[in-house]
Amino acid sequence: MVMSRSFVKTLIIAGFMPLAGFAQQIQMNTPFLLHRHYVNPSYNGVLDFHQLDLFMGSKSKWNGVPGSPAVNAVHAIAKFTDEHTFGIQMVEHAYATFNYQSIALPYSFTAKLNDYHALKLGLATRFVQSNIDFSNAITEMTIEPALDNYSRLTVFVDANAGVSYHFKDRFSMGLAMTNFVVNGSVNEPDLLNYAAYSLLQGTADIHYIFYRTERNSSSFDALVTSNGAMPATYQLFLTTEQQISDAKALIGIGYKSTGDLVTILRIHMAKFYYLYTFEAPVVGQQLTAFTGNYIGLGYKFTAP
Repeated sequence: MVMSRSFVKTLIIAGFMPLAGFAQQIQMNTPFLLHRHYVNPSYNGVLDFHQLDLFMGSKSKWNGVPGSPAVNAVHAIAKFTDEHTFGIQMVEHAYATFNYQSIALPYSFTAKLNDYHALKLGLATRFVQSNIDFSNAITEMTIEPALDNYSRLTVFVDANAGVSYHFKDRFSMGLAMTNFVVNGSVNEPDLLNYAAYSLLQGTADIHYIFYRTERNSSSFDALVTSNGAMPATYQLFLTTEQQISDAKALIGIGYKSTGDLVTILRIHMAKFYYLYTFEAPVVGQQLTAFTGNYIGLGYKFTAP
């Protein structure tokens, strides 16, 4: 009954979410709400002492459209002491003619101010292999001018850095900066210049548990992203989590300013957890008429 009342409150508040903002910017991260450390590495530090988190997931967008965005992500993160968290993250992303595979080595340091307040710092160095492939591009021209006029493979290094403030386990806010790089080395001046193209992208997020009982809680989450070249994008989420025996079930609803409504389901067992999200475009604002989803399986345990 408590879960029922909380979920109804969440849906009512969701009805007042602003739906006016809209920007045609492709988000290249896995859903930040479920694994926000992909956006801000300082959040790796939220693990418990001696806790290990293993995860693999796959995200698809605009299902059924050739060349639509797809992301595969894997990570292994462990908190070795009360202060230090290390890990490895691997992401494979494909969108139209653009492909990249990256390996990141995230590190987080936790500065505990007192029993209630903590500051976490994070840095993830990324090694990226990128290429632009025009072989599957569709054109009305008999001869594709860009074919064979690009570097098939580019390797480079960039980084993602962030900081977050935490009050107990009820409130957190973070800031992160990343150098979003696309290298393709197209040479002709009348073609798009993919040579050493990069954008410095900033993100800010907030998490607040506004309702909590012994077995139930409801939260509000928001993320804003800006790179200076495109309109800022935002994501807003409302979630409710219910304790069921030894398991937890989280249900949520959200809005992304790319024009999508998002529903979220997470089942957290004693050690295993399962994630699923479904995205559907808002009528009149959609980029396409196609949906997307995100499926993941994780394993989390704490060493004795």
